[in-house]
Amino acid sequence: MTKHGSTLAAIFALAFVGPMTVSAQQSPVAVKPAVRLPRGTEVLVRLDYGVSSKAAKVGDPIYMRVVTAVRYNGVIVIPEDAPVKGNVSEASPAGGLGQPGILVIEAEYVGLGDDRIRLQGSTEDRRKKPNASVSNGILSVPLGSLSKGKAANLVAGTQFLAYTVQDY
Repeated sequence: MTKHGSTLAAIFALAFVGPMTVSAQQSPVAVKPAVRLPRGTEVLVRLDYGVSSKAAKVGDPIYMRVVTAVRYNGVIVIPEDAPVKGNVSEASPAGGLGQPGILVIEAEYVGLGDDRIRLQGSTEDRRKKPNASVSNGILSVPLGSLSKGKAANLVAGTQFLAYTVQDY
């Protein structure tokens, strides 16, 4: 075949056969999104307003804010003042014999636009039994505690740690 004949044969083959492509069937590969914030990251939150065991009921919604921006690899993932939603998980008014009221607030999630990062953490570690001590296995309570106890109050600005429950 001549030089022109080879070229014409190649053009003819491409026109009727089409370009030859080798295509391997590729199965879709699930790509995990990059972790922007790992599970267990500390988030310091604060109450927007005060809450008292006199009026609080289990399940009441509580609104809080992030105290300091949360960074991961030098990038702010949760900005300062991001909204945090929580609830009252335990509440009882003060009782007799000096029994103080009980109030526990739990963080549920921090909102980031349409996203939510679930949180776990509460004010429970702030709960203490004041004016009581155990010595030689005997509980001693001051005699002045025979009157009604005081309500548990968490003032606006009360802070506590919460932790992310999931990678984000």
